[in-house]
Amino acid sequence: MLRFFARFCLALHPLSEILNRFLVLICRAIDSANQNGNDQAPLKLKVLSYWFSALLLGLAALTPCYGEQRALVLVGDQRLHIAAISPVELRRLFLGFTITNHQQKIMPLVNMADSLLYEVFLQKVVFMSANAYEKQLSTRLARIEEKIMPTRVYDTKNLIKLLTEGNHAVTYMWHENAKHYSNLKIIQILWTGHQ
Repeated sequence: MLRFFARFCLALHPLSEILNRFLVLICRAIDSANQNGNDQAPLKLKVLSYWFSALLLGLAALTPCYGEQRALVLVGDQRLHIAAISPVELRRLFLGFTITNHQQKIMPLVNMADSLLYEVFLQKVVFMSANAYEKQLSTRLARIEEKIMPTRVYDTKNLIKLLTEGNHAVTYMWHENAKHYSNLKIIQILWTGHQ
């Protein structure tokens, strides 16, 4: 059982081919020693096999598992004339600061329709946890007189409606979802990675 799990985890590792061959050689040596009736060799090989399996499990645990590659993109209305926003300005925009682009005040919409998307956006673009983000927004709201905070939107239909009303709004989406809306344009790629 341990060997089976080690082989499964090993398939995720970049050196899987080489390490898998080594594990197969150990297993064959154990089987060969068992068939020849040698009592001492199988015990030593079994111990070696278990140590190697434990090593592989540890190696697999330290190796990131690769899922499908996804891209997080910034989107807006198809008619919106906006240049790419720098990472610093984008972070400030979603923290409630006023950002203008081509003399247009940009309105951020926080896409809450997908919890994984929201977490990835906070971690990879805003560089905060959800709790830290909420604290930052609360602190900022208490300090400023002009109460302009990012609008939270909890369903995709309403999000698309708000984006296309001509109010210079932007939000983030998965690339594979954004490309299905002809009335939206992808302004820039924010992050690509495996999920």
